[in-house]
Amino acid sequence: MEELVNFIGPPLQDSFEREFHFTPQQCAQAVSFYREYFSVTGIYENHIYPGIPKLLRALLGAGKVLVLATSKRLHTVSRSSRTFIWIISSVKLWVAILTAAVPKKAEVIAAATITA
Repeated sequence: MEELVNFIGPPLQDSFEREFHFTPQQCAQAVSFYREYFSVTGIYENHIYPGIPKLLRALLGAGKVLVLATSKRLHTVSRSSRTFIWIISSVKLWVAILTAAVPKKAEVIAAATITA
């Protein structure tokens, strides 16, 4: 698991380029392989961290607006959220921005906060 930590957060293509010095074509192929695996198997290997549901309920109880900001494809987010249905019932505003439109996480979060 330790070797995967550097892949958490940034876009996959950035991680493949940085960690393995892949060319743009190799990055595209690696992302394609990942998405193929994730769409069939990986999506069901996700787990909710202990305490997160309680934290979200506390934030909502305190009147906070919860925003889901992602650069993942809408199809993936939709399937993932069905796996964790409690997210949909907890989040008041749902923002999903496709990678092609806003590629960097900071831009996704900035766009989500403006929308919220």
